[in-house]
Amino acid sequence: DMPGMAVLGLGEIVLNADCQTLRVSVDREHKLWLNGLHVGGLDNLEQLETHLREIEDYRLRAGTYEQGMSRCQHLPADVPVERGVDVKAPRTLAYGDLVRVLGAVEASGLRPVRLTLVEESTRF
Repeated sequence: DMPGMAVLGLGEIVLNADCQTLRVSVDREHKLWLNGLHVGGLDNLEQLETHLREIEDYRLRAGTYEQGMSRCQHLPADVPVERGVDVKAPRTLAYGDLVRVLGAVEASGLRPVRLTLVEESTRF
């Protein structure tokens, strides 16, 4: 695999070089984006959750450690793997829809979830 690329069952997601930044965004048409890749919409959050779970597995296998830590594969198994996700959504998104998106992210097991509400969301 190329550095910074995770090949997943539902397609390819391009991550940064260390696979540490995951960005989920909701646009004004209620489409969901994961690091710039369209992953469905608010009507079906399953695709987003599946991608996030596959990335979590990839991170664990690749030994992608928290920012500032070595990528050395010989570190103990209890060294924390980077698991954070940034979520960006428009302020006008209905509260129930926002809760559903955050729920899908949390169901994937990734934490912390950092939320940014903006006047009008575009893809990251």
